[in-house]
Amino acid sequence: MQQALGAGRVFASHYQFVLCEDPDRVLADAENWTDDTIQLGFAGVPKWRMIGTEANLNDHWIELSLDDQAPEPEHWQRIICCGFETATGAVHVMGLMDADPAISAKIAPGAYAAYICGRNLGVDAEGSELPTDAELAARDDVERYRIILVPGAPSEVGVLYDRGGDAGSAP
Repeated sequence: MQQALGAGRVFASHYQFVLCEDPDRVLADAENWTDDTIQLGFAGVPKWRMIGTEANLNDHWIELSLDDQAPEPEHWQRIICCGFETATGAVHVMGLMDADPAISAKIAPGAYAAYICGRNLGVDAEGSELPTDAELAARDDVERYRIILVPGAPSEVGVLYDRGGDAGSAP
């Protein structure tokens, strides 16, 4: 059964956001994006992952949860899976340029399959006024994500499911 760990507004700078154990970790050059990791939809190392988005320089509503099984694809436009590890049990979600995480949670230390489920990919919030957190959380018509952590290393990584232009529906 899915357990909500947190949710928040995350600014996607340079078409990405971060899932990490330590927000202060410095990224080594060899851990950055390459042609191969772009195809996978993620880059970095298991303790510090950069997740690719479709909308750039835009706020996304991201939910973080823990589950004992992989998500069903019917509600999602795209599902990416990557390995995530936390020796301390800390997990954070943040924008690449953020000083502080938007979401922080504590889980059991160990290896996880991180399923990054997205819908309405490439759809930015329009208008001159920035929506409040409550308004952004309630909107299901803009790019948004749910990260589902499942204990254990993933059996497969990369883009597992991609419906293209079919935006999916709220689970």
